[in-house]
Amino acid sequence: MFIDYYEILDIAFPSNEQEIKAAFRKQAKKWHPDINPDPAAHGRMVLIYEANLILSDSEAKTKYDIEYLRFKGFKERQKEQTKFEEQKREHSERQTKTDPFEYTYEASDETLRKWMSNAKRQAKEFVKKSFEEALGMTKVGIKEGAKKTGQMFIGQIILGIVVTIIFALSKGCN
Repeated sequence: MFIDYYEILDIAFPSNEQEIKAAFRKQAKKWHPDINPDPAAHGRMVLIYEANLILSDSEAKTKYDIEYLRFKGFKERQKEQTKFEEQKREHSERQTKTDPFEYTYEASDETLRKWMSNAKRQAKEFVKKSFEEALGMTKVGIKEGAKKTGQMFIGQIILGIVVTIIFALSKGCN
């Protein structure tokens, strides 16, 4: 399956290194699950990271751009189909397509296909690890917060007892 990384990062083809870097940051901020409550945020972050891995690597980007031009031609040929064929194809894709950026087109460059597959795997691992780390930090924060709250509560009780004793002693002396 071919994935339109330019569409994922919401940038035009061709884009330079600075545009790719800026688009990656923008999309990562927009779709980071700590910010975006959408259930699809995790999957979208995987795609954004995957797109960045391919487009920020000059050799991978060169191969991808060659394939991207072929892909664009493929898409144009698809648009030239009759209305009935288009509706039939859309219906079929809706039933089998899992991601709006993934197409049935296969890249002809074997090395690029391997790199894209590897980028997908790395992106999944990276996002999974990021979520696990964020969850771990949240658990530590909650645990430390509860510990501090408990200490403050005990301190308040002790302070209350001391004030009560002082108040009782002052009343007893009069």
